[in-house]
Amino acid sequence: MTFNSGISRNQFLIVVAIAMLIIICNTVNAQPSLHTISGKIYNSGGSNVPNDIPVRITLMYSNYHYLTYTYGPPPSPNNYVVDANSSDGEMVFVYARNRTHYGVNHSYLVDFPGITNIDVTLNRKMMVYKTCTAEEIYP
Repeated sequence: MTFNSGISRNQFLIVVAIAMLIIICNTVNAQPSLHTISGKIYNSGGSNVPNDIPVRITLMYSNYHYLTYTYGPPPSPNNYVVDANSSDGEMVFVYARNRTHYGVNHSYLVDFPGITNIDVTLNRKMMVYKTCTAEEIYP
């Protein structure tokens, strides 16, 4: 069987198969790889936070969540680092807090094998709720 344009059915199917292969290859996303996310956490005045401050890292597209803590020797105890399985260019949010303040920052992952550095300053005051007794509410 031939079409009016003079190509055979087999030639037409080969062209369609090649076109489908090109479309599929262009829509496949890059495979996730191990990315290093690191940074420093600072108090609102710019001083270093102590060790063991919780740091939460959220990867927005893959919806992965990581929890790590600040660490380091006495001159600089405000470091954190995590290795995350994700894709290049993914948006990352870093959230850290102490008892009175918190901070948030975001960035995009640099291409593998680079290291994404995201520093956070604890410059937002947390809401503190007081627990009341019944006598305080109903005197």
